[in-house]
Amino acid sequence: MFPLLYTTAARLPGTSAGAGLGWMLLGQRGGAMLTAAAVGGVSSWQGMRVAFATVAGGAVALMLASLRQGNRAAERAPLATSA
Repeated sequence: MFPLLYTTAARLPGTSAGAGLGWMLLGQRGGAMLTAAAVGGVSSWQGMRVAFATVAGGAVALMLASLRQGNRAAERAPLATSA
């Protein structure tokens, strides 16, 4: 999954490959911090099993939505290669 993620980020329309990768990495770091906070918040309310199931379900839903959107963006703007 990560090679596809990096390729898609490098092909974002309107940005350079480095800027696309930078934004993607910033999103990954933010997501990791939010995941820890979400697990802690939900586990104090419902317990660890529910917390992990809730966060994992949300992550899968976000991954599927972003893969669909990312594939559309990658098809529209192919990565430039040097000949």
